[in-house]
Amino acid sequence: MHRHVVAIAVLLSAVGCSSMGTSKDMWQTRLDYFLPTAEDHVGKAPIGAEEEVKSVEIHRDPTYSINVVQVNPGKEVKLHCHADHGEAIRIVRGSGMMIVDGRASAVGPGSYFVIPAGQDHGFKNSGSGVCIAITGYEPPFDGQDRIER
Repeated sequence: MHRHVVAIAVLLSAVGCSSMGTSKDMWQTRLDYFLPTAEDHVGKAPIGAEEEVKSVEIHRDPTYSINVVQVNPGKEVKLHCHADHGEAIRIVRGSGMMIVDGRASAVGPGSYFVIPAGQDHGFKNSGSGVCIAITGYEPPFDGQDRIER
């Protein structure tokens, strides 16, 4: 089911999170908690000019994990899904085009959405600078269930 979730400044098409045990509101609270430190984490581990995407885990507990993801200008997170992990994403800085379930949406700072396990999604940085996002995974992300499309 498709719903619209209002983020701080952007309305973005999102999908229901029934395959994740955590509600959209709880995910937004979790991601917002880590928002003030996102730029600090980027400063400690910036993406290199030769890298397309860099993801750094900044929190892990038994139920979920949080990463800061950086995408260089013109680069992309290729279309994929996670077989066992639901994912919540909040754009911190930059802009781009997000594809979720075959629907493309322009995104920017404040864009927020939840993607259930098994749902195809991808992102292309269409801005002139590095795009930064905070991502949450439930259960904690292990990278083994990523399926490229």
